Amino acid sequence: MESLYVLILYFGLCGLLGRIIEVIFGVINKDKFGSSGFSRGPFIMIYGLVGILIYFFSTHLADLFLPVKLIILFIIPLIIEYLSSFILEKTFNVRGWDYSKFKFNLHGRISLVFGLYWSILVLIGVFVIQPNALRLLNNLPFNLIQIITILLVLSFFIHIYFSIRRYYLIWKKAKGKLVKLR
Repeated sequence: MESLYVLILYFGLCGLLGRIIEVIFGVINKDKFGSSGFSRGPFIMIYGLVGILIYFFSTHLADLFLPVKLIILFIIPLIIEYLSSFILEKTFNVRGWDYSKFKFNLHGRISLVFGLYWSILVLIGVFVIQPNALRLLNNLPFNLIQIITILLVLSFFIHIYFSIRRYYLIWKKAKGKLVKLR
């Protein structure tokens, strides 16, 4: 089992990789640079959360029959994405993303197409990123891990504060109307 420090660093790494993925996706689709969802800073928290949950489930389901394990791992990001969209909308009346134009979507919050993208990311995460990143992070000097973790946690709080503030201001300006960001 990894130390709490290493897991926080891994959360941050997954969040940073998520931002990079969103920026690349935005450039390819000539969209805004990684502008979807709740986060605004260098991290996209949903990717960090999914990365941590995938880590826990993949390590605790290690002995499970592979197809069942993969189904569970593929469902996790969809649940997180759906709940994130639901909470954002119900709390601030803001839609960070809307998949309504895609076939096989559920309330516009998740879709089969993006579910397949998440599945590919899960496979890359479990078999490539997770083992290599955790090995690298565990080999860092402990003092450095502590310093980076403290700075990362502070940046998370700042990030969350400004994200909540942003959506509060959008909510206040919209006066009860649903706002779609994308």
